[in-house]
Amino acid sequence: MSRRIKIPAWLLLRIAERDQWKCHICQQGYIPGQSWHIDHDQPRAKRGTNHVRNLRLAHRDCNHAKSDA
Repeated sequence: MSRRIKIPAWLLLRIAERDQWKCHICQQGYIPGQSWHIDHDQPRAKRGTNHVRNLRLAHRDCNHAKSDA
């Protein structure tokens, strides 16, 4: 199992701006106070990388629901 990486604040902001502050799972926009995660488009378990092109903005709850499915 691969170890989680700490996403620097500047990179989180870059990804959020690129994704237009929308969750890539539910397509809903930012709501103040919501928690965000960075999700891998291609999972690390399936040879995905931590490159910015493979990282997507996701609501915490959407990301957890996806992981539980």
